[in-house]
Amino acid sequence: MDAYGGLYETMHWFEGDMAVVGYVPAMEEKASSPGVEFLLETSGLSLIFDGTQVKGIYAQREDGSYIQIDAKGVVLTTGGFGYNDKLLPRWGFCLDHLKKMENPNNNGDGRGCLRRILRCAGQMPVG
Repeated sequence: MDAYGGLYETMHWFEGDMAVVGYVPAMEEKASSPGVEFLLETSGLSLIFDGTQVKGIYAQREDGSYIQIDAKGVVLTTGGFGYNDKLLPRWGFCLDHLKKMENPNNNGDGRGCLRRILRCAGQMPVG
């Protein structure tokens, strides 16, 4: 991990200075070979549980339509939260001196899914 010079080591540098250029294509190719389907422009809304196991997700597509995805396995990729002005200060970032360079969709919604998983599994207190 490369530090960008701030208080926390939070920035990664990739070819072309963008993960979409130097990282994503190789990961997408590797994941696609066993049949992984990527749903871009789709926001996860709520996980589907069977007891304490995640069995799928409810999501919303860019056109506003809702879908249910049932799955044998779910990979939770939380993404960033660089465009969430409520979360940033909680994690020590000063909004007055912050230059946002991330994807505007990095709003921290994946972190909410992770919190619900941990809560359901009894690993995290509610609140």
